[in-house]
Formats: sequence, C-alpha cells, structure tokens
Amino acid sequence: MMSSDKALHSLKTELERCLKKCQDKSQQITKLQTELKTCKASLAENNVTLELAQKELQQSKRKVINDCIELNVISLLDLPSVH
Repeated sequence: MMSSDKALHSLKTELERCLKKCQDKSQQITKLQTELKTCKASLAENNVTLELAQKELQQSKRKVINDCIELNVISLLDLPSVH
C-alpha cells in the first residue's frame, strides 16, 4: 500500500509540474502575441512614414531639377549675343 501512495504522490507532483509549465508557456505565448501585435502596428506606421518621406524626396528632386533648368535658361538669356 505504501508504494501505491508513493506512486500516486509522484504522479500528482509530476502532473502539477506539467500544469505549471503549461501555464508558464501559455503566459509566454500571450506575451509574445502582444509583442507581435505591437511590432506589426509599429511596422505599419513606419511604412506610412517611409512612403511619405519617399514622396517628399521625389517632390524635392523634381523641384531641384526644375530650379536647375530654370537657372540654366536664365543664365543662357543673360549671355551677350554673338553676331
């Protein structure tokens, strides 16, 4: 009878250990899911910021090109005419 109680106690202890480990893993999964959600939101926000910055860069490039073209035309108009 004593070995039966010992085996039962050992099984109960092992079951409690496994349940605790399962609870810990479940909490870890929940924490990681929350972190993943936060990272995805941050990534989406950063992608929007990147798209806006790329659009601004393109607009700035066009403005610089147009300014350079305009300056070249003006400087050409300022040249004395050769006859």
